Amino acid sequence: MIYAIVPDAYDDRIGIAVGYHRGWLCFQSATEKWRFLGIPDQWELLGEMELLALLDEAVQVPTSIMRTS
Repeated sequence: MIYAIVPDAYDDRIGIAVGYHRGWLCFQSATEKWRFLGIPDQWELLGEMELLALLDEAVQVPTSIMRTS
């Protein structure tokens, strides 16, 4: 799954890591999460090869613990 994260004004007040205030793409699987700094224009229209190139530049981050209700 790939999705864009755009921080809002509240996020800016509580502190966002340097460089992330303009947003990022999140590449997420069941076991891994990666962040690509910035959100390319029309990223939803990119092909598989272009998305893989972005993933190559992304930074791996810890995954959240998933809760079930």
